[in-house]
Amino acid sequence: MARRIGHSQRISALLANLGASEMELGRYVQAETYFQEGLTVARCIGHREWQSILLLNLGETSIAQNHISQAETYLHNALSLSREIGRPQIIAKVLYDYGNVQLKKGEIHEAHITFDEMLMNIPGGDKELRLLVYYGQARVAALRGDVHKAVALGEQCAKGLENMGHGSAQEVRIWLERLLLNAQ
Repeated sequence: MARRIGHSQRISALLANLGASEMELGRYVQAETYFQEGLTVARCIGHREWQSILLLNLGETSIAQNHISQAETYLHNALSLSREIGRPQIIAKVLYDYGNVQLKKGEIHEAHITFDEMLMNIPGGDKELRLLVYYGQARVAALRGDVHKAVALGEQCAKGLENMGHGSAQEVRIWLERLLLNAQ
């Protein structure tokens, strides 16, 4: 319907939603197709907020497929654009994914800096992003050998995400269990 009436902004949003649904189902190639199409539409109409969101989505899709250098490119572009338009929530989410990429690459110091920057960009009252930054900081602490700090941050994150019914709560719990097993 949005296509028929020529509402390009809605088309971009719908394609982002379709891509997110495909991501949840693990169908990354289809998700990427929707995100790319949405990005093309957003660029055509000059909607920079949707461009930054779709670049973030493409970065997440690339991470899920372990295409790390491609993810970095998308995230770099998303970060630049979200900073230009001054969207702290998007900036924080991009920084979270950037920190995750840095952890995958073994760049612990860089990830620490990125998660600290994320913390400074979280809009007041955004509990989800605050909890996710704790998870990032917990993983940095664990890699630095500070198991006590890692467990404290991880527990805080897991409990908060569980209370929200957030899909990442299980991932954090599994990470904590592995951390505690390896610490024994």
